[in-house]
Amino acid sequence: MVGFSTIIGIFVFVIILMEILRHAKSKGFDAYSLFLATLVTAILIMILLPEQLAVIAPKLGFKSPIYITLSLVSITALFFAVKLYFKTKELDKIITEIVRYIALQEAKKKE
Repeated sequence: MVGFSTIIGIFVFVIILMEILRHAKSKGFDAYSLFLATLVTAILIMILLPEQLAVIAPKLGFKSPIYITLSLVSITALFFAVKLYFKTKELDKIITEIVRYIALQEAKKKE
C-alpha cells in the first residue's frame, strides 16, 4: 500500500519537475536547471526508497540517511545563497545604471 507521504512526494515532484522544465524551456537548460533536476530526482529517490537509502548511507560514509538529507539541504541552501548573491549584484548594477541615466536626463533638462 502506498502511503500518503509518498503520494504527496510524487505530487510535489511532478510540480517541481514541471517548473524546472518551464525554466529550462524559457532560459535554456543550464547548470541551474541541471542542478534542480538532480536535486528533485534525489529527493524523489529518498522519498520512494528509504530502505535502500539506509543501505547506501554507510557505503557513502554517512552514519544514517538523515545525514545525506542534511548534506543535500545544506548544499542546496549554499547554491541558492550564491545564486541570490550574484542576482543581487546584477540588479544593483542595473539600478545604478538607471539612476545615472535619470540623473543625466534631469541635468540636461535643467540646462
